[in-house]
Amino acid sequence: MASSGTAPLHLAVVVHGLFGSDVDLFKPAQVMRQVLADETGGKGEEEDGDVMVFVPKSNNGGLTLQGIEACGSRLVEEISNLVKNHKSLRTISLIGHSLGGLLTRYAAGQAYDPEKKTIFGLEPLHYISVVTPHLGNNDNYMTDIRNEDSVTPCLRWMGQIPCLGKVLAFLFHVFESFFVSLCLRRTGRDLFLRDGEPPIVVKMASSDEKVPYLDALASFKERTCYGNIRGDHLVAWENATIRRKCDLPKISSKDAPYGVVHEEVSKADPPEGQGETTSKKSTCEIREPLIANLEKMSWRRVDVKMKASRKLMDVPWCLPHDTILYRKEHSDSVFKAISGSVAKKLA
Repeated sequence: MASSGTAPLHLAVVVHGLFGSDVDLFKPAQVMRQVLADETGGKGEEEDGDVMVFVPKSNNGGLTLQGIEACGSRLVEEISNLVKNHKSLRTISLIGHSLGGLLTRYAAGQAYDPEKKTIFGLEPLHYISVVTPHLGNNDNYMTDIRNEDSVTPCLRWMGQIPCLGKVLAFLFHVFESFFVSLCLRRTGRDLFLRDGEPPIVVKMASSDEKVPYLDALASFKERTCYGNIRGDHLVAWENATIRRKCDLPKISSKDAPYGVVHEEVSKADPPEGQGETTSKKSTCEIREPLIANLEKMSWRRVDVKMKASRKLMDVPWCLPHDTILYRKEHSDSVFKAISGSVAKKLA
């Protein structure tokens, strides 16, 4: 590895989620810079040593409501400009929290060169998502909501309230379109697969699109997804880790320790040229092709258990979906692991 002070060779882009900003990723980015600096001989500054850890600012706050395509296009422009101004860069890793994981997939597809197999003109090393709704949000609340794949967890919990649950689920089912459009705007329609035919989330997990989203994702040397095993109010465990509920490992959420509780590396399913995919089926018909296409490439799946935070003077009150960023012991452990994964690919 090069010594401190040299021009950066590797670009690690870290992207925030819905309603987020670059400020949300200040501490995680610091952790990554320090770990990567220890590995590559830098001092932990943004452009020091072999690795540049970059946090985009083009989609801060309310701009994240403008939809995956608008936000993704701004992200493409921002990263492209950065790469043009840093001619020394050779490789790239993309890391996204929540919606940020979808935006990085969109950006990778748009910036992918099929002939050179590069993204933004750089060799793709690692794609990492942290509690990202890869399959969108399932709005099928009127069936067996306990067993339905990828239902938004807070809506699943609401639907299971004794006596009132079915009433509340029905009311949300009736008014969902209005509520989602009012509160989450275009991004809400994208996530609930109501933005067109086919929806953008479906396009990004399809192999017959003009934009090579799947080919771009497959070009990374490694793909990792992190998911909360309990308490995440926005993204279901199976959604974040690209699984069906029947694929989830048998883990006691009550007895498991906080932090990383399970990790597995799956091979491509099926191996290239070996016929059909697994016979397992998602309970949500529209999501089965998405899962089947995404699991045709290998994934490292990391299952974590996070604490909720109620210390208003310490960090924002938030549930496990966000404590992975805000609560120091969780942010440090997860982003140290992410940095270690990136560093291994640089060795």
